[in-house]
Amino acid sequence: MSDFIPEPTVKTFCKDSRYNFKFIIMAYRKLSDSEAEIVYKQYLSAKHLKHPPKGKTVVVKTLHGYNLE
Repeated sequence: MSDFIPEPTVKTFCKDSRYNFKFIIMAYRKLSDSEAEIVYKQYLSAKHLKHPPKGKTVVVKTLHGYNLE
C-alpha cells in the first residue's frame, strides 16, 4: 500500500465582494455551498482572522472527496 495521495484537481470558487476576496478550494470533487463555507470558516479560524484580507486571492487544498480506503 502506498502513502501517496495525488494532488486535488477540482476547483470550487468562492468570492466575498465586500472585501474583494477570492477563495479557491482545491478538492477531489466539486464542493457544496455548505462544505465550501466550512472550509472558508476553517481558513479564517486557522489564520486568526475575523474577516478575509482585502483584495487577496487565496488557494487552499482539502481532502473533501478523497477516498481514504
